[in-house]
Amino acid sequence: MNEAARIKKLIQNIADHERPALFSAKVKSVSGDTCTVQIGKLELTDVRLRAICNGKSDTLRITPKEGSIVLLADLSDGGMRDLVVIQYSEIDEVFIKIDETEFKMNKDGYAMNRNGESLKKILLEFIGEVKNIFVVQGTTPNIPNLTILENNVKTLLK
Repeated sequence: MNEAARIKKLIQNIADHERPALFSAKVKSVSGDTCTVQIGKLELTDVRLRAICNGKSDTLRITPKEGSIVLLADLSDGGMRDLVVIQYSEIDEVFIKIDETEFKMNKDGYAMNRNGESLKKILLEFIGEVKNIFVVQGTTPNIPNLTILENNVKTLLK
């Protein structure tokens, strides 16, 4: 037995079952942590976007675009009951939540929140306060440059 075959056999023994079946499918719709996919004429619902759904709020979720192609793993050893997306041809959104910190990225920009506070809101409030600074002696803030900065924050952050 060559080295690669020996390693494959060892991995299968550790997992105590055959490797999950992998196949591609077209995303029909997405809802929360699941999606509906189509393989030929077969439509499969409740395909998980996260391999482990344990009820905890900390998560990393990648949402595929509707109409895109995804690679699925069948974790039920061919039973087509326990399907999970493991790769994406196109994504619509990335969402990460750890405790009270959330990060979301999509075509509209980025959103970062912690304990109910938004990074966008904090930066815009700061820029607004700096624009209101009145200097009796010296140089006042450059309002046109601050306005450009304010617009950049609005464009980048959601």
